[in-house]
Amino acid sequence: LHGLKRAHIDDIDVIVLDAIFDGAVVRSMLEALEGGAMVVAILNAPSAVDAVSKVLGYIEPIESIRARAVFAKHLLCVIAQRLVHKIGGGRTLAYEFLPNKEIVPKVLSTGTIDQLSHILRNMNGFDATTIEKSLATLVQNGTIRLEDALLEAPDPNFLKELLR
Repeated sequence: LHGLKRAHIDDIDVIVLDAIFDGAVVRSMLEALEGGAMVVAILNAPSAVDAVSKVLGYIEPIESIRARAVFAKHLLCVIAQRLVHKIGGGRTLAYEFLPNKEIVPKVLSTGTIDQLSHILRNMNGFDATTIEKSLATLVQNGTIRLEDALLEAPDPNFLKELLR
């Protein structure tokens, strides 16, 4: 937290956070964003939508309207990734990419985060993708086994639907 505040005071252009663990860090991050800094935050979350929920979940209800507005205005994207076992050994990357485009800023500012998964599934363009779409491509390309993809998929039924 001290380093984040110091970066804001010193007008640092890019700040990398390797953990967000409470509302104080989120508030400082939002102040840095408002001040024009680019903030790269690393979180442990199973999906991009879960990462957004986790960050906004640290904010007290009384601060949530302002926090969501700042987040909606300054967020560039959210990326979730995981390494999946490849056929023949090694691992390959499966990822989810949620750009802050189309209706996403409005959803963030209104706090209707539960809609993001549906929006991401149906988002066209901007290279948006879900983990399930990424896994489906890896299965179709013969890079990973279906069994491994199903283990990694947050929504295995959606993955099966994509592979039909």
